[in-house]
Amino acid sequence: MKKTAFLDTELEGRLILAGVVVFMFLSLLVSRLYYLQVIKGESFKDLSENNRLRTVTIIAPRGEIRDREGKLLVQNRPSFDIVIIKDDIVKNKKDKVCHVPGFIIKKNYRQAY
Repeated sequence: MKKTAFLDTELEGRLILAGVVVFMFLSLLVSRLYYLQVIKGESFKDLSENNRLRTVTIIAPRGEIRDREGKLLVQNRPSFDIVIIKDDIVKNKKDKVCHVPGFIIKKNYRQAY
């Protein structure tokens, strides 16, 4: 009888120790999540926004294409693309933002959309 009481108290002590260790681990995890989400969240948001857009320069060193008589068939000329990302447009600025590319390409954006 005495031996089982000793085992019960030893087992109870181990369970309490395991509970304390689990509680400390979860507390550490929750505090780290709070730090990353609430305290550092804005800086991570800025990093992700700046990481989304990349400028890629593609060099096209082709040259002119001529037929066998020397007549020019194809020549290089610059080409540009205008891209508007909906998420980057503030709602009340949509008319101003969409008017600029329309003015550049001589097209009314209301007709295009």
